Amino acid sequence: MLRRLALAVLAVGGTAAAQAPLAIPVTYDGHLFVHATINGAPARLLYDPVDGVMLDRHYVQARPGWHRDWRAAGRRGPTMVGGAGPAQVEVTFADSVTLVLGAITRHYTQVHVIPLDSMLQEAIPGPLHGLLGTTVLHDYAVQFDFAGQRLLLHDPATLDTTGWQVMPLTMLGARAITPVTITIADTLSYTLRAAVDWGMVGPLRVTTAATNRLRLLRHAGRTRSIGAGLGGMLHSVLLDNVVVQLGAAETAPLEVELAREPSGGDANPPYDALLGLGALSRFDVIYDPTNARLLVRNGEQRTANGEQRGT
Repeated sequence: MLRRLALAVLAVGGTAAAQAPLAIPVTYDGHLFVHATINGAPARLLYDPVDGVMLDRHYVQARPGWHRDWRAAGRRGPTMVGGAGPAQVEVTFADSVTLVLGAITRHYTQVHVIPLDSMLQEAIPGPLHGLLGTTVLHDYAVQFDFAGQRLLLHDPATLDTTGWQVMPLTMLGARAITPVTITIADTLSYTLRAAVDWGMVGPLRVTTAATNRLRLLRHAGRTRSIGAGLGGMLHSVLLDNVVVQLGAAETAPLEVELAREPSGGDANPPYDALLGLGALSRFDVIYDPTNARLLVRNGEQRTANGEQRGT
């Protein structure tokens, strides 16, 4: 959902061990929310491929003494961050943040604060207190139990990969890029470099540059989709009857988005597409950044509420 933003933080604690996996409660309703505490206050955090922790401005402002603008934080000037579209917002800061996720504790000297809840309220129902970046759990192999509403954190050094399709990852900061094959109407196939986007509800969104290069609009209908994100309004053309394949694992035919953004994060990034939860949740998935791999296998494919869709 958000593009990478480097954080000057210190994170300690929560070292992985070769033991039974740790379980972290989540809510999966299309988005994936992790339940945590921030400095002792309950927090509903969206799991997303960013660095560290990023908090919502209203959430921070409601707690006296937490909030700092760029001057109070000792910065030389304002920092701006954007998303898939061209819009940007100013970053403020919170100091001395302690995050607790079950048995895991992380300490940060400073985290970024942006108006997440107000900007994303049309796209995300319920309160949004911040983002839990994928780098927070970088020392674990994270298994996504969508039906069980939990994350299972494995020791990446002892993980048994028997029976799993092992997909290579190229790490670009907090983003992980993996090869994905799409097949349109059982006829034409294309291989894309897809960024794994745990914060995106849809199955796949092809960038404007890749859409134009592969001339994908010739396969699409006239339906246009407009959605809201941190970067502002997003414009897409919908392409249906698309099978998304990760190695030997594949989805049933899906509807995917072809981006039509002239600027912003989805225009011409260093990858071809975003691979979202709409596809990933149809598989059994383990994200293992330590070993630069994504483990995938066909499992019970379910909707957001756990209804079985077949295997």
